Amino acid sequence: MPELNKEKKIESVIKPAPEGLKTSKTESFPIPETETNEQSESVPQAEHPQTPIQSIQPTVPQQPVEVVDKSVRLKKIEDILADGVDLIYDELPNDVKKEFKKQGEETAFKIDEIISKTKIAIYKIIGLIKKWLIIIPGVNKFFLEQETKIKTEKILEFADKYKKE
Repeated sequence: MPELNKEKKIESVIKPAPEGLKTSKTESFPIPETETNEQSESVPQAEHPQTPIQSIQPTVPQQPVEVVDKSVRLKKIEDILADGVDLIYDELPNDVKKEFKKQGEETAFKIDEIISKTKIAIYKIIGLIKKWLIIIPGVNKFFLEQETKIKTEKILEFADKYKKE
């Protein structure tokens, strides 16, 4: 019984607007009904046209502005990494060449990402270069350390010049 009293109280508070007067507060909007599986199957396809997602294409291609600068920077990093290693690369077997090249490109990309940040983590660059050079079969430990140091210094020098520009 208490529920009926609540309904009566609500009805007494809400009074209908006069017939000639409509305000935005008294307007009601239709509430969509939820469909069940049976109802949705009986609806013809014409009422619910479906456009495949693949056919929707953007009208203006979105390209970041920094693409040109990044490719120049990445190319320079690749050149630094390749400097002095080209003779060794020529002597590698084909399967190792592919892996060495792939790993070198990934290393250059990761170094490029590190350089683009405000704070450059030198130890990450050293680790990436060592990981890349260790692919060479029978590489000398001293050669590895020396090449890593030289390449890291050149990359840091390049990064410093690049950030000043």
